[in-house]
Amino acid sequence: MSPDQLIIIRETRDRLEPQLTELSSTVHAALYEVDANTSSTFRGGGGAGCDVGALLDLLVNMSEDPHRLVPTVAELGRRHAESAVRQADYRVTGIALLRALERLLGPAFTPEVHDAWAEAFAVVSTVMERGALRASGEWNPRSDRG
Repeated sequence: MSPDQLIIIRETRDRLEPQLTELSSTVHAALYEVDANTSSTFRGGGGAGCDVGALLDLLVNMSEDPHRLVPTVAELGRRHAESAVRQADYRVTGIALLRALERLLGPAFTPEVHDAWAEAFAVVSTVMERGALRASGEWNPRSDRG
C-alpha cells in the first residue's frame, strides 16, 4: 500500500467511528445481497465470525505494520477455517465491505478511497486464506511455479 492509501484508510476509519453500528448493519445487508450464506458467518448475522469494527481495525493495523501482524492474521485465517469460513467468503466479504463503505460515505467514497480499502482487504484476506490453507495442509508454496 502507498503512504497515501494508509492515510486514507486511517482517516476513513476515524470518520466511521461514530457510525460503527450503522456500518455493521450495512455490511450485513450487503453480505446478504451478495451471498446469504456468507452473511450468516458474521456476528449480527447469526454467526460467530468477526464483527465489522474489529474488521476495520484489523485492516488499518495490518496496513500500517504488515510484517508484525502476519502471524496473527494467518492464525485468524486458521480459526476462520475451523469455523467453516470458505475461501469464497473472503471475496464476498470484500465486496460487501466496499458496498457498505460506499453507502455510508456517499460522495466521500472516491475512487481513491475505494482502491485503498480494496487493497487493505486484499492483503488481509490473502494472509488469512494462506493461514487457513496451511493449517489444512492444502497450501503448497511450490504450486505457483511453472
